[in-house]
Amino acid sequence: MKFNMKYKVSKDYIQKGTRRGGDYFTPNFGVLHDTGNPGSTARNNQKYFNSTPNDPSSASAHTFIDDQTILEIIPLTTGKAEKAFHVRYNRPEDNELFGDDANDKAVGVELCFGGNITFAEAYKRYVWYCAYVSYVFKFDPSRWIGHEKLDPPRRDDPSNALKRYGKTYDQLRKDIINEYYRCLIKDEPYPGHLIKTGSKDVQNIKKIQAKLNVKSDGIFGPITTAAVKTFQKTKKLQVDGIVGPKTWAALFS
Repeated sequence: MKFNMKYKVSKDYIQKGTRRGGDYFTPNFGVLHDTGNPGSTARNNQKYFNSTPNDPSSASAHTFIDDQTILEIIPLTTGKAEKAFHVRYNRPEDNELFGDDANDKAVGVELCFGGNITFAEAYKRYVWYCAYVSYVFKFDPSRWIGHEKLDPPRRDDPSNALKRYGKTYDQLRKDIINEYYRCLIKDEPYPGHLIKTGSKDVQNIKKIQAKLNVKSDGIFGPITTAAVKTFQKTKKLQVDGIVGPKTWAALFS
């Protein structure tokens, strides 16, 4: 299955140091954070963390999200995933709930809020991105937990931000799960026959035309043939203008 890429995921990695050690990992759950700093944008946070790479606290996160930007500052979906340090190691809750330390096995995602940030837009991107991360790393979308649950009572995020806008922690988790399933796109099965000039398979021709951004008239004529050839060339497939199993797979899977 594919995932509906509703938003662009940008990257601007901070320099390596105590905040970004460079250790690779494969996450199997995620931690929901907010910045705790009203008005601070994704870009503001990147600049701050990049300017203090060897801060004694080592604190960091993978991604900051505001109403304009989904910004990975430590590689996650935009590069080979590296660890971030976003939950204290001496807390037992992550081990009890997930069998490991969050810094070693969890994604850390920060919600930006307040100031000139339009919360509704930031929230939509935050929910979508968490669902997308679950898809990329193949863990269940229910495996997101709030920082407040892993370091109580010292931390109260993400509820700290959510409650200001009439949202709840439980609602956020449900929204992530729902978004995950909404964004899954089933692969189209190969119809079992070649589709080419003169084919009468109108339904599948229209699907192909839609993918190729040509007029969806159900007629496999010269324009569609040319578009198929261009697509095949970009995908380094045999350039014959015929949609067989390999071209179909490249289009729909």
